[in-house]
Amino acid sequence: MKILKTILFGLLALVVLFTLVSFMLPSPAPVERSTTIDTSADIIFQQVNNLKNWEQWSAWAAKDPSMKVAYGEKTEGEGSSYSWNGEIVGNGNLTIVKSDPAKLLNTELDFGFMGRGEGKWTFEEKDGKTKVTWAMKSLPGAGPVANVIGRYFLAFEDLDPLVGPDFEQGLASIKKICENMNNSKIEEVEVLGVKYYTIREKVNMANIQQFYTENYPKILQKVAEDKMEMTGMPRGIYYTWDEATQTSDMAAAIPVSPIPELGKANKKVNIGPGEADVYDNFMVYNYYGDYSQLGSAHEGLGKACEATFSKQPVVVMEEYVTDPGTEPDMSKWLTRIYYVID
Repeated sequence: MKILKTILFGLLALVVLFTLVSFMLPSPAPVERSTTIDTSADIIFQQVNNLKNWEQWSAWAAKDPSMKVAYGEKTEGEGSSYSWNGEIVGNGNLTIVKSDPAKLLNTELDFGFMGRGEGKWTFEEKDGKTKVTWAMKSLPGAGPVANVIGRYFLAFEDLDPLVGPDFEQGLASIKKICENMNNSKIEEVEVLGVKYYTIREKVNMANIQQFYTENYPKILQKVAEDKMEMTGMPRGIYYTWDEATQTSDMAAAIPVSPIPELGKANKKVNIGPGEADVYDNFMVYNYYGDYSQLGSAHEGLGKACEATFSKQPVVVMEEYVTDPGTEPDMSKWLTRIYYVID
């Protein structure tokens, strides 16, 4: 029994010593990479502040095709988050804890037993170009065992050659995306007396959301360059909708002139999901809900338009009144749909 106690006390002493030494070990240096991008900080910041954009440029997404991503209630700005699971990249989650538009963005990462991390992005714009710096400080895991073991791992493992190339690849992809934005043709169009800056393309229906994600920042950059003001929420203008080819001739649009009040409608018509307001040369319907369910509203509006005006619209416009990044409840998302006759 005395020998057993001696062994146990010896093991306990080793555990205590092992733990105490772990707190004396040096902390790892942050991994940091920078690049200069030939565009404004606002444009670059959007690529980082909106977590859904990370899939377009993240080196980890390209490295592990098996990686699955799940988003939190928010996907943009402070409090937004996502988690991942992959055979190569493992498991973890990331949360934006501070978002200062076009200046600073801080993240917290949790890799479970593998440790934690604090990410920091800075944006320094000068003469139309922006220096972007991406840094990460590695921390041991939160649990007592993971914390102690993690301190030893971080003290003797140089993470820079492991993580640095991924940072370089990610920044290079962001640079390519943002600088290519300058090559898109932006046109000014007028619909119902309102001027819009637009980018128009023929788009596969499966890629409409991606089309908006890529092009709204380009239009906003042009609005800023021309010293104009965005006078309303983003819109989509549809010129054709071809079910046979699953394509649409459409435009991402930002209003840049005053938007008049609609005034009193001539009458209301039932379109199935609800009632639309009819005016002299257009009809409008307020749809609440998930974007994927807009089809029934458009079907009803198409029939009502034919019955009311004896013709189909020259353009259909969707006004995305509610920002999904600030309203997690999809039932409260308001999309105002216009069917314009002439």
